[in-house]
Amino acid sequence: MPASSGLPPHKLRRKHGIPYVVDVGTDDRIVTAALANTFRFSPGHGVFVKTAVDALKDLNAAAGNPAKTAIIVHEDSAFGAGTAGLLAKALPDIGIEVLDAIKHPTLDFNNIVLTIEAKKPDIVIPANDYNESVILARTMLQQKLRPKAIYPDSRRSSPTRPATSWTATAGTIPRSRRRSS
Repeated sequence: MPASSGLPPHKLRRKHGIPYVVDVGTDDRIVTAALANTFRFSPGHGVFVKTAVDALKDLNAAAGNPAKTAIIVHEDSAFGAGTAGLLAKALPDIGIEVLDAIKHPTLDFNNIVLTIEAKKPDIVIPANDYNESVILARTMLQQKLRPKAIYPDSRRSSPTRPATSWTATAGTIPRSRRRSS
């Protein structure tokens, strides 16, 4: 159940004491609530952001700290907005200025890529589904935009890249290359 649609049933079931299983909902308002009748299969986006930011700090330090700025591109959902907000707060603590957090209500990334190009970030951080990250990367490739890195958030990046998206995602840092926690 998506995070945005998980809150109303969560509140109703809490009120009536009905057991509730949250399969993929990552909204911290659901997964951090101390409720005996709510069972979760996934931690909240706060855990994913902390893991991703800690790993990015280590990767950036190992590379000589070339990344100083970032733009976050996030889906228009509770997950995307929540993740972008947490990233925007955490990245300055590791020396990375957030130039913008751009939500995308559609899968047309052309104008978003133009905005990214104008602001010239060192890193682009997609906070969305893997397929949307691939579409963003392809659009960046088509418009010849190559930041120092594309760093997908740790929850939604794919541990393996399908052959059809290899070219577009070649600049990303996949989960398998990050420090495990």
